[in-house]
Amino acid sequence: MGLAEGIIMTRKRLPDEEQLSPVSIRIPVSLREQIEQSARCNRRSLNQEVILWLERAAQDFGAPETRPPEPASQ
Repeated sequence: MGLAEGIIMTRKRLPDEEQLSPVSIRIPVSLREQIEQSARCNRRSLNQEVILWLERAAQDFGAPETRPPEPASQ
């Protein structure tokens, strides 16, 4: 057994990092290809790229918890 065999390296989390939650979704192949191409161009993993896209979308559309409640219609 070599020196590195049997050793599991874990990445230390930075203090401001949130814990990640696994999510399984189905998306159109064309969208996945777009995200994969963007990830390659930006030298990021697919996971990092998806998180970035979701964070940007949340900022653009306003995350539900940051929107003020809409007035009730009568």
